[in-house]
Amino acid sequence: MPAKKTGKTSLMARWRGLWPGRMHLRSARLAAWLDLLVVDLGLLRAPVNRPHEVAPGFWRSNQPTPWRLKSLARRGFKTVVNLRGEGRSGGFYLEQFHADKAGIHLVNLKMSSRRPPTVAQVAQLQSLFSQAPQPMLVHCKSGADRAGLVSTLYLIHTGVPATDAKKQLSLRFLHIKNASTGMMDYFVETYEAAHQSSGIAFDDWLHTEFDRDAMSRSFNGHRKGNWLVDRILRRE
Repeated sequence: MPAKKTGKTSLMARWRGLWPGRMHLRSARLAAWLDLLVVDLGLLRAPVNRPHEVAPGFWRSNQPTPWRLKSLARRGFKTVVNLRGEGRSGGFYLEQFHADKAGIHLVNLKMSSRRPPTVAQVAQLQSLFSQAPQPMLVHCKSGADRAGLVSTLYLIHTGVPATDAKKQLSLRFLHIKNASTGMMDYFVETYEAAHQSSGIAFDDWLHTEFDRDAMSRSFNGHRKGNWLVDRILRRE
């Protein structure tokens, strides 16, 4: 039987449990803003909270604020892909509320920055790449890991070689390779090596050679990098 959660965790859950269905209330939005800026470390992301154009019509960023969503709507953005998935945080409820208000199509797809994507997740992404209205923005929490991987996959999908596409996973975007988040690089580089060896296309590699469980078992991040990513930066 799972242990009963008490103390700070249960208080936080009860506080966040007040927001669903109440985002039309100013008090609920202010509480969600507080959660986004302080609990979710939004204040630390503020200096770099600027979308980056990966390719024409395709952009990446960290968790957008309501102000950012309003700006995107004014610029004609049609789709936002939230790689954090549906959640119970202030950032999620604010994003859901303001995207709907602005007429932006919000897609919630929960991905991990510590494990390779599943074949089903890649298929869903490829469907979005081909069919979702653009301009499109993809984001995760920090805009460094999952957003970098999905940007890489988008470029590969559009014919960019993996060698060039993987530049979306770099320190320029605050991505840390020497940590558990280096799994993103390992996934792409494993395909890159297979392609250089045999010329295999990405989709063929994904369905015939890719073994998610084996890849997860064979990769380990560096201890110091893991400490930085997990304890200090609190990456998801």
